Amino acid sequence: NPNRIGGQLMTTMIEKLNYIHFAIQEGLNSNEVELEQALEVVEDLRELWESHIRIHHQRDDYDNES
Repeated sequence: NPNRIGGQLMTTMIEKLNYIHFAIQEGLNSNEVELEQALEVVEDLRELWESHIRIHHQRDDYDNES
């Protein structure tokens, strides 16, 4: 679960970004597990962003039809 890393629940965007930063540093030090988990977090953030954009486009389309 990309929202739960090492048993800790990441609830905010900044927590996720901080974790990605940490994991990239670990990856540079040959810690591939952290790097793989960071990729999962990035995918989660991408899905959240795409969902956010889709909702706003739907609202804009609705507002334009009214």
